[in-house]
Amino acid sequence: LLIFYDENEPERAKEIALEITNSQAVAVLGHYTSAVSIATAPIYQEYGIPAISGSATADELTKGNDWYFRSIFNNSEQGALLANYARKILHYHYVDIIFDEDIYGTTLAKSFIKTAEFIGLKIRHRWHFKEDGTDFQTILEEMTATLLQDSPTRKNMIFFATHSTEAVDAIVTLRKKGVSKNVKFIGGDALS
Repeated sequence: LLIFYDENEPERAKEIALEITNSQAVAVLGHYTSAVSIATAPIYQEYGIPAISGSATADELTKGNDWYFRSIFNNSEQGALLANYARKILHYHYVDIIFDEDIYGTTLAKSFIKTAEFIGLKIRHRWHFKEDGTDFQTILEEMTATLLQDSPTRKNMIFFATHSTEAVDAIVTLRKKGVSKNVKFIGGDALS
């Protein structure tokens, strides 16, 4: 077993992938995120090294690449499932969405929105922040202000297509700022 550390950075991961191709490795177990896995996938494909991720959910990772696999659902599947769950099991009619503009957040949000529109789950508000997170606090302030203006008795849900760090910050901030206890939260695998 050879261990390589890609620092969860796509450019660093490409360097590591090239190191792997020049090693004795016969397969790759990893990478952790979709962005890093997508960055390395063409390298493994070119060198004929199979790779499998247990956590990269972006749909495009395995499309057109016979060398990259996953042991987890993709974003289309989980977005569709969560929209159906919110509408058909939890009986929500409206939902708000916050998503990260990276590959994980955008593909998860896109799938959720597409399914929501199909099944009659209305999207009221959409907030998104840059992949590098530089505008996250500004978006969080806008989100909080909007939700504080909403009716405190309205049954509402927020779908998080974000990574865990941003979701935790948002949920804690919303509660501290007094956003109604009627607001429930749901999100993708990153929130687990």
